[in-house]
Amino acid sequence: MTNPLPRRRLIQVGGAGTAASLAGCLSTFGSDDDTNDAENAALTDDEPTVALAVNVDEEEFEQIQADVFERVEDGDIDQGEAQAEMEEAQTELIGDAVAAFESRAEETDGLAVADVAGEIGLALVEGETSALIEALAFDEVAALLPPDEFETA
Repeated sequence: MTNPLPRRRLIQVGGAGTAASLAGCLSTFGSDDDTNDAENAALTDDEPTVALAVNVDEEEFEQIQADVFERVEDGDIDQGEAQAEMEEAQTELIGDAVAAFESRAEETDGLAVADVAGEIGLALVEGETSALIEALAFDEVAALLPPDEFETA
């Protein structure tokens, strides 16, 4: 018997719904403190804003890792060179994943990329709640996170 909704997808959808509803509904708990004006203004927007973590191509990363490890074992490169190659490969894969997500987001109604931190694989995304939840189905998307995750990155 196949599971129509795998555990991972259930957690993603639940997390997205929670993040989107919190981003859109917390404004009802307004504050009397004027120091939170910018935060309160963001919460009252019609379109919630969330941070989005992208997926890298794990198979390609594992292949690169295996190739580099083999070259270290063969004595073709040292540990420092291997580390530098792995960091460069990881940066390239993250950049590719961010670019792929940005392209996909442009094609999606109700979804807009406000900012990206390509080096760490995060995008600040705003849009309709349904579009944000739909984004979880994108292969390029790993998770929806609170927007402050992007700001602290």
